[in-house]
Amino acid sequence: MSRRLPQQLELKHYGWGGKRPGAGRKPGPNPRVRHLSRAALASRHPCHVTLKVRPGVPSLRAVRLVREVERSFSRACERGDFRLVHYSLQANHVHL
Repeated sequence: MSRRLPQQLELKHYGWGGKRPGAGRKPGPNPRVRHLSRAALASRHPCHVTLKVRPGVPSLRAVRLVREVERSFSRACERGDFRLVHYSLQANHVHL
């Protein structure tokens, strides 16, 4: 009795990337809010800033980079026009 060899079946490819016909939010009667310039903040008000580094830059948590970032923060605070309340160094971004 001979055995039949298994046959590879074809798989359908369902793509999720790229431009597709009919994709995206449809225009409606009430358009979304436009992006406008932010109002100026008074210097006495704190603000949260997130800075992201470029791809390929070593982790900001490396000892050498942590020291350099802390040194830069210290120099900026000594100028008098910059105050740092709290910061958080992540691998690829900084929260101030």
